[in-house]
Amino acid sequence: MTGRKRETMKTIIIIGIIFCVYKIISKLSAESKERKQEEERQRIQEEQAALRAEQARQREEIKAQIERNKLEVKERIEAEKRRIEWQKRQDEINRKAEAERIRLAKEQERQAAILERHEAEIRKAQFTASQALADIDFQKDRLADLEAQLDYLLLLQAGTIPGSKEHDKYQKRIVTLHNQIHTAESKLNKAEFYHSEAQRKLA
Repeated sequence: MTGRKRETMKTIIIIGIIFCVYKIISKLSAESKERKQEEERQRIQEEQAALRAEQARQREEIKAQIERNKLEVKERIEAEKRRIEWQKRQDEINRKAEAERIRLAKEQERQAAILERHEAEIRKAQFTASQALADIDFQKDRLADLEAQLDYLLLLQAGTIPGSKEHDKYQKRIVTLHNQIHTAESKLNKAEFYHSEAQRKLA
C-alpha cells in the first residue's frame, strides 16, 4: 500500500470516526434535549396539577364560605323573626297593660265620683237631720206657745157674750191661732219626716 493510499485511508477513518462521534454527540444531544423536554413537560404537568388542586381547594373554600354565609344569614333571619315575635308579644302585653291601666283609672274616677256623691249625700243627710231636729224643737215650742195662747183666748172668750163685738174679736184671734197651729203642726210633721228620712240614709 502506497503512502497516498494510507493517507487516504487515514483520512477516511478519521472522517468515519468524526462522523461517528458526531452521530454519538447528536444522539446524546437529542436524548438530552428530549430529556429536558420531558422534564419540562413533567414540570408543566406538575404545575398544572398543582394549579388545578389549588383552584379546586379555592372552589371548596369559596363553597364552604358560601355555605357559612348562608347559615349565618339564615341564623340572622331566624333571630330577627324571634325578635319580631318577642316584640309583638311585648307590644301586646304593653297594650293590654295600658288598657288595664286606663280601665283602672276610669274605675277609680267612677268610684271617686260615687264616693264623692255618697259623701255629699251623707253631708246633706246630716245637715237635713240636724236642721230637722232644730225645726222639730222650734215647732214643738211654737205649738206649745200657740196652744197656750188658744187656751187663754178660749178662756177669755168664755167670759163674753156670744155675738158681742168682744166675743167676735176673740173668735177671729182663735181662728187665726187655729190656722197657725195647723201650719206649725204641718211644719212639725214635715221636719219629723225629713229627720226620719235623713236618719234612714245615715244608717
